[in-house]
Amino acid sequence: MNLYTIEEVKRHNIIKDAWLIYNNNVYDITDYIKLHPGSMSIKKGIGKDATKIINKIGHSKRAIEIMSKYKIGILKE
Repeated sequence: MNLYTIEEVKRHNIIKDAWLIYNNNVYDITDYIKLHPGSMSIKKGIGKDATKIINKIGHSKRAIEIMSKYKIGILKE
C-alpha cells in the first residue's frame, strides 16, 4: 500500500485533482465528486483530513463501501 504525507494530500486540493484523508487512509475522489449526492459538501474535505467532516455528516455503510474503491494509500505518520 502506498504511503502519503499530509503535505502530499494538500497538493491535491482542487476539483480536478481531489484527494482527502479519512481515518488515516488516503482517497483520490476526483472521479467521484460529480457522482456524490452532496457534491458541494464533499468539496469541503479535499486536500485535507476530512474525517471529522465525514463523521459529522454521517454516512451509510454503503457509502463507506463506495469510498473504498477510491482508496489509494495510507497516511504516513
